[in-house]
Amino acid sequence: MKTLRRLTLLALICAASTLSFAQQPNYQGLWWGGPSEGGWNISFSHQDDIVFALWATYDEAGKATWFSMTAPQSGPDTFSGTLYKTHYDPIRTDGPRVSATEVGSATLVFTSTGTGTFSYRVGGVERSKPIMRFVSTPAACVFNPVADPTLWKNYTDIWWADPAGSDPGWAVAISYMPDLMIITLFTYNSDGSPTWFFGSAAGVYGDYDANLYRLTGPSYLAPTFDPNSVKYVDGGYIEIERGAAGNTLWLYGGVFGLPDTSSRKLSRFVFRGKGTSCE
Repeated sequence: MKTLRRLTLLALICAASTLSFAQQPNYQGLWWGGPSEGGWNISFSHQDDIVFALWATYDEAGKATWFSMTAPQSGPDTFSGTLYKTHYDPIRTDGPRVSATEVGSATLVFTSTGTGTFSYRVGGVERSKPIMRFVSTPAACVFNPVADPTLWKNYTDIWWADPAGSDPGWAVAISYMPDLMIITLFTYNSDGSPTWFFGSAAGVYGDYDANLYRLTGPSYLAPTFDPNSVKYVDGGYIEIERGAAGNTLWLYGGVFGLPDTSSRKLSRFVFRGKGTSCE
């Protein structure tokens, strides 16, 4: 009987632990270092017990670069994973043009629905930065919703080429508010090195036009971040048009490799279930 009681108690403890993970807040959306570190950001797609992150920052020379991370949950409100830097080969024709190199590791610890800490280790250097949501009234996001994805009206998510997996290696992160999209475009320079652009797009009748900016700033390895050293230059423009369904978008623009006459159909980056829906 005592053994049965112990096993029952253990089962209840394990069930409670699993439940606490399942009921945790959803952290999907755009985050940054706050006004004291304006100029870099990190976008999350949070599905089930995994956060996929795209980190827009600056390299040792101050040029825009980005990293990606798939971070499984490692504890209550804690997610850890490996950081990768992606490179694009514009010449190769005999295989995949996109390659990812492991560069370090990182951990996300959320202290509330709108605040947390981003700690990383790259090249033997360790840094830890407080992070907060970029918008003060974020969307309410739910993993694997019952509603049909085609009916979703909020576009806060990470998007990539449609059909899924057809053109991997680049993405568009969107933080959506009524009549406004805050956009980070993760792409590549002409030499194949990763770069990113940032802008906000006002919407009229389902079309969102944004002037994009290319940034330079303090290296992610710097011991302190000086927001006054962040510089903005014109980086082109994009237009995002809402599709007939809430899980599709169309991208037009004049940015690297995307001439004015081209268009790209986008779909949400879904890696668990039906993904995450925001309202």
